[in-house]
Amino acid sequence: MIENNKPPLFTAKSLRIFTRIVAIYAGFYIITVIAKTISDPLSENPLAPSNGYAPLYFLAGVHLLMLGANLAIVLTKNFNWFVPSISAAIMILSRVYYEDIALWVWSWT
Repeated sequence: MIENNKPPLFTAKSLRIFTRIVAIYAGFYIITVIAKTISDPLSENPLAPSNGYAPLYFLAGVHLLMLGANLAIVLTKNFNWFVPSISAAIMILSRVYYEDIALWVWSWT
């Protein structure tokens, strides 16, 4: 008989995998922003505003913080559900509400 009452989705192994996936996605987002900045600089497009990449830089900074937090969890092996879950929610919401975030960031400059 199985004595463990935990659903198979919420195991220690799935927590480790989830935390690593969140950290990898944050790193991937940062790399894509860097690649976009290098491959398509604003100086080559005369119609682009000077602060055209400001929302990307802002979100890359947010993803850098999430990468650091999740990477620290992976390296210290002190896994919990709170940080990766909040990070994943922020990542999803930043994708869904990107246009609103972009307008908000552009309003600063």
